[in-house]
Amino acid sequence: MSGSALSAAQELLPLIEKLRFETEENRAIAEPIVDELKRTRLARLALLEENGGLQTPCVDALEVFEVLAGAEASVGWVIWNNSLPCWYSRGLDPSIREEIFSDPHWWYGNSTRPQGQATISGDGYRVQGRWSLVSGCEQAQWSLLLCVVADASGAPIMLDEQTPELRYLFVRKDQYTIVDTWHVHGLRGSGSHDVVVEDEFVPKAFSVLPDQAATVDHPFSRLPILCIVTAGLAAQNLGVAKKCLASAIELCRTKVSPSFSADLRDRTRSQLGVAEYSAALDAATAHLHLCVGEMWDKAVAKSAIDLTDMARVYSASYYAIKQSQNAVSTMYDIGSTSSIYNTSPLDRGQRDMQVMGRHICAQPMWAEDAGRVIFGLAPKVPMYDI
Repeated sequence: MSGSALSAAQELLPLIEKLRFETEENRAIAEPIVDELKRTRLARLALLEENGGLQTPCVDALEVFEVLAGAEASVGWVIWNNSLPCWYSRGLDPSIREEIFSDPHWWYGNSTRPQGQATISGDGYRVQGRWSLVSGCEQAQWSLLLCVVADASGAPIMLDEQTPELRYLFVRKDQYTIVDTWHVHGLRGSGSHDVVVEDEFVPKAFSVLPDQAATVDHPFSRLPILCIVTAGLAAQNLGVAKKCLASAIELCRTKVSPSFSADLRDRTRSQLGVAEYSAALDAATAHLHLCVGEMWDKAVAKSAIDLTDMARVYSASYYAIKQSQNAVSTMYDIGSTSSIYNTSPLDRGQRDMQVMGRHICAQPMWAEDAGRVIFGLAPKVPMYDI
């Protein structure tokens, strides 16, 4: 099943690239691409087969994210974003999971920002709030939204003096309104608009705690979610960077300088840059796959996954992201004036990479905590091992 996921992604590349400018211009993935992605169920890589998922091993999923992002960053981004609701569905009652994922063509949005409030009401919650950056929300049938839990009086329930109780809720599309806010330069096709919920009831059974115990016995249920999701972001960065590397190489091979300066391929910075980052991106990819593969093997064997295992994946992810960012910047510089046109993959890569780098999973705090763990200290980020 995992091999077919990668093959399906590769078969879609000509269509994705053909409609790339339509995706950017409309600020949403072009409909023919959406139709094909739904047909192939690539938004369900981290979902069990019994729920219409592809049940894809983690390293194979990284390859899918990388391939799609290399063709169009927004496509890889939305497919990757769909994985988080799939991961958190492991904490749902099987009957609820079956209901939420009953149609194999449904997509899912999510927000890890606690920008809403879930007030206890009977056997559920009254939900209200406004969440930003909900990628793919226009095509989603459900969105997983993080809320601060409040008691009947509206006061936040505190786990300690500084920590409120947080809960993810699966909210149907007809329960929220989309606000057109996604006016950006990078990842334009991801449609990462705001969503607003105004006093809607969500049963408690359609919610999970961030550290909710799994109700299913599968390797997916034994993996730390945010660690694996961070690796997925790194894979996308690698996909964009490798696309820029290939574009820069092709440009240097064919472009003749119209002035007295040397052709691009004869410039030292071009030769050194493509050599350095050809090696760096391959090395970062291999190391990321090694660390994630080791964690997957432990999950399959039902062996304990410890903080050191997570440190390896977080470190590999951060390294891959930084190498990708540096590679894109270097390739943009190598491309000279050819890079500045919006028809250039180097321009697109630079803009997409800037936005991708603002995601919480791309921030240094995860690598800092990995360093703390290597020193024998406890991580500081509360979500490190969830």
